[in-house]
Amino acid sequence: MSATNILMPTDFSENSWKAMCYAANLYKDKPCNFYIINTTEIPFHHVDTNVMTDMTATVKSTEDQITKTVALFKDLDHHPESRTELIAHLGSLSGSINNLLETFDKKDQSFIVMSTKGADEISDYLFGTVTSNIARNIDIPIYCIPNDANLDNPKNIMLAVDAKILNEVKVLNVIADLGKTFNSNVHVVNVSNQSCLFCEEAPERFVIQQYLSEVNHSFLSIKGSYVQDELMLYAEQNNIDLIVMIKRKKGFWQNLFETSNTKNMSLYGQTPLLILKEH
Repeated sequence: MSATNILMPTDFSENSWKAMCYAANLYKDKPCNFYIINTTEIPFHHVDTNVMTDMTATVKSTEDQITKTVALFKDLDHHPESRTELIAHLGSLSGSINNLLETFDKKDQSFIVMSTKGADEISDYLFGTVTSNIARNIDIPIYCIPNDANLDNPKNIMLAVDAKILNEVKVLNVIADLGKTFNSNVHVVNVSNQSCLFCEEAPERFVIQQYLSEVNHSFLSIKGSYVQDELMLYAEQNNIDLIVMIKRKKGFWQNLFETSNTKNMSLYGQTPLLILKEH
């Protein structure tokens, strides 16, 4: 039987604690392996000679902080079969996460839940932070949790898709599981300045319906050129609790964050984002 692994990077800030609380609440009724991860970058004063700073005091301080954090996290509401493990490494966060992933069974479901700082500009929010580095280099789903996010379970989920969704239908299983677990309404939204993606006879509509047959869901095609703006407006008007997008190596994802005329994306300061990966 496959396991569910929840990886939670922390720098002991209020933001990262908020993300950990979100993870605990999201998976409180499901047995999970929670991994609290803290990494300390190794500084070199003289790279050419490999002269390294004495890290003894830093490591000791980190051990004390992470022990307290683990204790606090264990005090939250969890499934009785869930377990919590701490991972403290010297090195990069992405390296530590990749090393941990290599120890999991390939059948395991694994997710990262980490904080974001709610930057005003979407480019900074996703491409100028530690979160963005993980999004680029780690190939598992990532929950990005702003500090002002509501911890309530997602009752309204918006899945933003493009015409390439037929190539990535397996990601719909993640949405279906969330929808069934929380009895959510899934809003499947496409924004394009071309033809309607979800017309009655469209194959995209038919395939998505099969995957979401046990979940309350609806389809909407919005005609427009500024994809990001239209998605944010829809999310605000429909009380969306979780925005889900598929990160592609190129194309839709990159275009999404390069074609907006909106600079102040305040909604991203409070709405969790789930990034699924193209395979």
